[in-house]
Amino acid sequence: MATAAPREQTRRPGAPRDSVNVELDVRSVLKASQALSGEIVLPRLLERLLDIILENAGARRGVLVLREDEQLRIEAGRDLDDARPSILRGVALADSPDVPIDVVQYVARTEENVALADTPSEGPFSGDPYIRRHLPRSLLVAPLRFQGRPAGVIYLENTLAAGAFTPERVEMLRLLSAQAAISIENARLYGHLEEKVTQRTAELREAHEQIVALGRAQQERQEQDLRDKQELIQRQQELIRVLGTPIIEVWDGILTVPIVGALDDTRALELTDNLLQRIVATRSRHAIIDLTGVDEIDDATAAHLVGIIRAVQLLGAQAIISGLSPPVARTIVELGIDISRMPTRSNLREALRSCIAPPARAHDPATSLRVH
Repeated sequence: MATAAPREQTRRPGAPRDSVNVELDVRSVLKASQALSGEIVLPRLLERLLDIILENAGARRGVLVLREDEQLRIEAGRDLDDARPSILRGVALADSPDVPIDVVQYVARTEENVALADTPSEGPFSGDPYIRRHLPRSLLVAPLRFQGRPAGVIYLENTLAAGAFTPERVEMLRLLSAQAAISIENARLYGHLEEKVTQRTAELREAHEQIVALGRAQQERQEQDLRDKQELIQRQQELIRVLGTPIIEVWDGILTVPIVGALDDTRALELTDNLLQRIVATRSRHAIIDLTGVDEIDDATAAHLVGIIRAVQLLGAQAIISGLSPPVARTIVELGIDISRMPTRSNLREALRSCIAPPARAHDPATSLRVH
């Protein structure tokens, strides 16, 4: 039996409706349009769109091709043999083996519907690699338009029945395509807006983190500056203590300690420790406590001086007080401190002379003055 040649049906979008004898299920169209208009997230919209189109157009498989930056890209596919739609998101049409590229490009270029009632053995699309390989029984490709501009292509096929896409279903697809194009554009706008909001949120978060980091870094710098200043103050105080009460070896075995100002507990303790260590290290026999720089004295300073002198004496060295002014001497007496057994000299020169005075023996010419 001879097989009838396949019929190719094309109709421009502006063709009179009266040429197609259709009785549309208006309720189904309105329901589908409402469902599409209520979805603004593009991946979910594409899933819903393919489900609705396959249900109303009598197709077993559908692919949605959208135009983006003047390029045709496959965004989603649906096969009733699969559980869920395939969201491909941007696969170039030329790289896909899953659609008849020649037919899709023709519809995208001419914006005409192409409906094949059976697998063509001849005609402009008979050589398409996809058609020759898969032999679809019915095929329908329709353009998508938005505000007069081409927006993409819907590809449908039925591998079980020939002539599945009747004029009524073609008209149904035309009406659904109009709403689909609007919904896709709205979803794209929403997606772009969402991307901008996400990008802006990320920028604000990054700026906030930078501000926090700068604040933390500034606080750390301030804390470090404060620590550095505190360390500097401590070093300066230590230097002041060392320079304020120096221990000078003015002669072999003779140390001089010029006292300036009052002696608090810390300064007196450090002076006592340092003086005793120097006496031991230099084997000094004399330690001159020079009070020339002391204009007045309190009971604490007087007590510290007595303690230093007694500590020196415990090491077997002689402690001599020099430069004791009358006001200071009077204060010491008023405080009840007995220094009658402590050698005193009017000034540092006299104290040094008493320390280096030769003993009751011949002068040793080898003795010499050393000043450190």
